[in-house]
Amino acid sequence: IIGAGGVIPATLEFLQRLRQVTAELRILLIFDEVISFRVAPGGAQQLYGVTPDLTTLGKIIGGGLPVAAFGGRADVMELLDPRREPNIAQGGTYNGNPLGMAAGLATMTELTPDVYEELNRKGARVCEQLTEVFASHSVAVQVNGAGSLLALHFTDKPVVDYRAVAAANKKRTRELFLGLVNHGVLMAPRAMGALSTPMAEQDIQEFIDAVDTVVAEQRPRWESEN
Repeated sequence: IIGAGGVIPATLEFLQRLRQVTAELRILLIFDEVISFRVAPGGAQQLYGVTPDLTTLGKIIGGGLPVAAFGGRADVMELLDPRREPNIAQGGTYNGNPLGMAAGLATMTELTPDVYEELNRKGARVCEQLTEVFASHSVAVQVNGAGSLLALHFTDKPVVDYRAVAAANKKRTRELFLGLVNHGVLMAPRAMGALSTPMAEQDIQEFIDAVDTVVAEQRPRWESEN
């Protein structure tokens, strides 16, 4: 799942083929789950049923503190064991930072399968509501969602790759972002957002209402530009 690039889920066929080719050619397959780890207890790889050789993690596993990790096949990870020769040195100033580890452990303990399921349910509902909001104003937008992640793209064509993202109307994206800020809602400037466990139904509804208000405010100018 491409996160910051526009919340674009990969197809199962693509990932399965990637796994097949890398296995045949003995190439390590690495999944970046820094953002997508929030879609399931086992990350996107659990959803797709495709297991990589290595996985990189970050963000959510630190509970708000700067934490990163990677792991994978035992035979690959053994190469980092300083007790064996030869080995690959892997050091870092903040490796095993006690505060980060404590925050990460507490976060992972709270993120039960039920919590993931509830977050994903809310994410799907928000995407549906946003689609309805833009449709009610006759504004062409693609609402891309994956679990509790979402991104808005001002285009009438499905956003399934980088080219589609690049072709979307970035000016409207910026205007939506600034309009939401004026109404007390902060998304990423690229119109990407994510739900979190502290969010209540009221918070979600305020977000939907703010988008509705901003689109209503901007629509006359957007129509004049067509």
